[in-house]
Amino acid sequence: MGPRLPSLSMVQRQSAMAKFRAARLPVVSSLPSPVSPTRPLQSSQLAGKRPRDNKVREASPCPKRMAPSPKGTMRRPASVAPTGSIALLGEVSLCEASTVTSKDALRHYSAMFEKPRTWCAMHGRSLRLDHIEITLLDFLDMLLETNAQLTEAEKATSAAVHFIPGLSRPELKRVKKALKGFRKKRPGKSLLPLPKELAYGIAAIAFIVGFVDLGRRVLVMFCLKTRPGEATKLLAEDIDPPAGESGSGLEHWSISISPQSRLEPSKTQTWDDCVIARLPFMSLVLVDLKQGVQTRKSFVFQTEPNVLQQQWKHVQQFVQEPSAVMHKLRHGGASQSLLEDPKSGHRVQAELRHKTSTSMRRYGKPGQLQQVLNRKHVVV
Repeated sequence: MGPRLPSLSMVQRQSAMAKFRAARLPVVSSLPSPVSPTRPLQSSQLAGKRPRDNKVREASPCPKRMAPSPKGTMRRPASVAPTGSIALLGEVSLCEASTVTSKDALRHYSAMFEKPRTWCAMHGRSLRLDHIEITLLDFLDMLLETNAQLTEAEKATSAAVHFIPGLSRPELKRVKKALKGFRKKRPGKSLLPLPKELAYGIAAIAFIVGFVDLGRRVLVMFCLKTRPGEATKLLAEDIDPPAGESGSGLEHWSISISPQSRLEPSKTQTWDDCVIARLPFMSLVLVDLKQGVQTRKSFVFQTEPNVLQQQWKHVQQFVQEPSAVMHKLRHGGASQSLLEDPKSGHRVQAELRHKTSTSMRRYGKPGQLQQVLNRKHVVV
């Protein structure tokens, strides 16, 4: 027989089993932390809570992401988190990034978010969730002292809400109050509407000098109250001919804006908006636009943006209105409809696609149109 093994006491056996289990289990403290010191914490982590699945995960590598910014600032996400991963590392998730679908809007948001980021880097401020409200308050004070416009303050706040994960407007109660004070100190400037006489005059001059595409665009934006971007994106398949008898509601030509099939919502995040061409001559304009292209998927307005701006400036000199922009056509069409029929507020609101009637207060003011017309020294 071999040598007799010494007997182990209960305490020794428990100690040996504990060492055995510790050797088999992974050491959690040696794994990389899911949150970098230079990246913002999520709201659940600030409250001392664990992630929902109680697991420590690493984000999948993404070569397009930017390197972390200097200490005390938050870098702008250059890309969204990979599909299937949890955005624990201060990245905007795929669904969050999908709230802004337009490339132009996303580029504009990025430019507006760059201003508070640069200001924070210069003054050593932080855009982390636990400091963001105080930082935004000081940033708004700086804008007010430097005579910035209200739109800059509002868009910078909106860009911060979009790019900073975990941040929402209801949490920014002091920022909401600060924007209200900013609005009183420096109210926003609304564009004066372009009167019907000037709008029709610009369209007529455009047709005379050979800018047919511009003339049709002016009539569509004024009579159908479209935004410049909506007119640019209008396809031949978006123009619908009549499909009913008089009095059925389907006897007019109409245009569809932001069809859901293309997954491009309107500015107010709505789908399948429709504007009816109630003026008789607009049916002729829409017929020419629909039949003037080769396919249903073709844009009805095909003039390049830079050429369009040059044509617009050339036509402006004939009506002596150098400050007029194309968006004034939409305002002018709404004001003209309300002046002709003061009880048509709900119909005009539906054509403008405003969610609330508050935005309608800027239209239908005869004094504004009279100011524009009375300073004219030429007959249009």
